[in-house]
Amino acid sequence: MERSHSAVAWWQALSGQCSDFSRIIVACGSMYWKFLLLCLSMATSAASPFPSEAQRSSDLLKHWREGGKLQMLALPDKTQMLVAEEVSHAPYVQGGVILLPGFFHDPATPGIDRSLYQHLPDRGWIIVSLTSPHLTLPVNTLPTTMDWQQIAAALKPRLDAALNLLDQQGVRNIILIGQGAAGMAIPMIYPDNWPTNLHGLILLTPPRLPDDANPLLTALDHMQIPLALVYAHANVPNDPGCPACVQAARRHKLPLREIYRPAIDNEFSDISDALSWSLIDWMFPFAGQTQLKQP
Repeated sequence: MERSHSAVAWWQALSGQCSDFSRIIVACGSMYWKFLLLCLSMATSAASPFPSEAQRSSDLLKHWREGGKLQMLALPDKTQMLVAEEVSHAPYVQGGVILLPGFFHDPATPGIDRSLYQHLPDRGWIIVSLTSPHLTLPVNTLPTTMDWQQIAAALKPRLDAALNLLDQQGVRNIILIGQGAAGMAIPMIYPDNWPTNLHGLILLTPPRLPDDANPLLTALDHMQIPLALVYAHANVPNDPGCPACVQAARRHKLPLREIYRPAIDNEFSDISDALSWSLIDWMFPFAGQTQLKQP
């Protein structure tokens, strides 16, 4: 009987050791395969540091909510411009918003601020976001008159195409939102007469320029639509914006607002939907429209 018990104990001990050994083998095998997968992933990253065009397109599509659509519009120079359009989710259309990003945005990622897409389409707005033309401009120097003309010439086909796109959809009330130097050049695009369906211009982070080199001052002489300047900085007293622009606007009785928003590294961390709506709501009475009521 004792031999039988000892044999059973011996067998149980041996089985336990084998079980422990098998678990060790399985764990080692799992670690081995994880190591191989990690090496393969690192090798793939090293070989392809930038996402493929297909991946970029896939990522771009994810930016837009269901109902948005992408279009390629042909420009007069036979090149193509990517347009991301967010359709109105309301049973009516109040108007359109055209977004023009700065020159340093990824050309495959149109748009300025995703928060603009939160509620405006639900309130009857169609948003068209343009890609920015990547221009080679002097670094750390103020743009010259020729530079501004180059910027305006590059922007005009894009804006004209966007305006035509909205016009084809029956949109007659349009607000332009431009960023940086690209936005500053917008007033130069229409030196004589603004398109009749443009009812407001919002410039985000317009560059600080001397009065004699500021194209906006010249544009204010013939501008026919309300203008809002939205600056990004934290110290208002030491950063007065553009006093000459304010004086010129008052002289021409042009509706103008200067707004200061918190910023990180002189760039907007967020343009709230409430701010966008309040500016658009402010502009419409000057365009002869009935003041919009926020839902």
